[in-house]
Amino acid sequence: MKKIKLKARLAGISYLLIIVCGIFSHMVVRASLIVKNDAAQTAQNIIENETLFKLSILSDFIMILSYLMLGVLFYTLFKQTNGLVSKILISLNVVGASMMAINMLNQQAALLILDGSEYLSAFDLSQLEALSFFFMKLHSYGYQFAAISYGVWLFPMGYLIIKSNLMPKTIGYFLIIGSIGYTIVFIGTILGAAVPSDITIPADIGEFSLCIFLLIKGVKKIDIDTKEKSAL
Repeated sequence: MKKIKLKARLAGISYLLIIVCGIFSHMVVRASLIVKNDAAQTAQNIIENETLFKLSILSDFIMILSYLMLGVLFYTLFKQTNGLVSKILISLNVVGASMMAINMLNQQAALLILDGSEYLSAFDLSQLEALSFFFMKLHSYGYQFAAISYGVWLFPMGYLIIKSNLMPKTIGYFLIIGSIGYTIVFIGTILGAAVPSDITIPADIGEFSLCIFLLIKGVKKIDIDTKEKSAL
């Protein structure tokens, strides 16, 4: 029981790091530095807040590593419930983390273009600003494309939560509904269609609830005790 609870608490810590680092990078730093349809102002913001911009990149890497750790921990927690679905879960986790890590190069490119290196003198200032903005735009799309992995990832996770009884079933249902929402966002991005931002709210509710439950409770004690007794 203690071993399972420890894994669950570590999963909660990993989830918390994902949430905190994701909010800092995406909703605090990038949201404040990137000005819609204004390459010049965005470039100026990045130059003036270079350290903050680099911290957001570092924060994203911590988020990705935490996401990988979360996948490993969930696999060990759920593999007895359903080995095949657990393997699907960690496979999607690895794919999503890889997509997000590769996408980080776009942020680094946006910064390098503005660093004043001599080899960039072939471009005038407005061209450099436009290129930097392009890479940030590309990063934004990459971020949304990764949703097909970490969004679909919520479906097997929700299923395993429901079947394992280690965590509240309600959370599992929210995650499954949220997974469908993320899939719709991905399809909308590909087709260039407008998708309501609140469509992923069920996923947000499920993930925040799961994080809090893992940190405070870990897993349902009654289910662990039952499993231990049956093993005896």
